[in-house]
Amino acid sequence: QLKNMGVKSMTEKKTVEKHKDFESKFGNKYKFQRVGAAHWLDIMDDAEDENTGRPKRSKLYPVILEHIVVSPTMTLEDFDKEGYGGTGELEEVVSAATRFQQGKQ
Repeated sequence: QLKNMGVKSMTEKKTVEKHKDFESKFGNKYKFQRVGAAHWLDIMDDAEDENTGRPKRSKLYPVILEHIVVSPTMTLEDFDKEGYGGTGELEEVVSAATRFQQGKQ
């Protein structure tokens, strides 16, 4: 009866996308892939600052670029090249990739 009222039953599950195409405000196109939960936790643990317990961007960003931003292959330095938007685009891409990984986008 709940289905008739537009309410999903508790057994219906949302499909999680494994890949996503993303275009930055600078017009560059990227492809993201979602990594497994255990891998994501390893990434976050490895990037953690031992003094604050928070992820260090200098450790986290390169790993996100390597494992979640799968196309094009990018390094931190690539965002300084002609045709890319420097740290503004870097922040935008890594933030979008992180939101995708966490299922927030």
